[in-house]
Amino acid sequence: MEVMAWLFVLFAVALIVYAVFFSPKLTGKARLHFIITNNQTGETREGDSPMAHKITAGTSFHVSVKGYDAFDNEAPIENSVFATSDEAKMTVTPDEGGAPGATFTSVGPAGVAQAQVSADLKVGEGENVAQGFLDVEIVAGEAVKLVITPDPV
Repeated sequence: MEVMAWLFVLFAVALIVYAVFFSPKLTGKARLHFIITNNQTGETREGDSPMAHKITAGTSFHVSVKGYDAFDNEAPIENSVFATSDEAKMTVTPDEGGAPGATFTSVGPAGVAQAQVSADLKVGEGENVAQGFLDVEIVAGEAVKLVITPDPV
């Protein structure tokens, strides 16, 4: 019986440690949430930053960003800024009118680039800037030509 009591105490302590140090609802951590739409297929997926996405060379995708408070309520954000880590692989075109979204387009070379966003979570005076990242793997598209190379004999 004494062992069961100690196990219960250990479980309770672990639960309290999680709630105090790791639960976003109790730590007051706000978050950025990505909504990604493939421009070719119309397929949409969502998730919190950081995320990963795979596209074919020469294609594009749209990203919308929403802010959420510590209780998972959608919260307004302002001054969203979108960027790419490697303009030789992927370009970015922000949405018009200040909407929190942008279109990212791969420009040819396969490889890895990062879609980046920063936004002010505190609307009005003052700032609380958060950043979000989307790792993008750009893979080769469908073959469009064959190259024949003779091997030495």
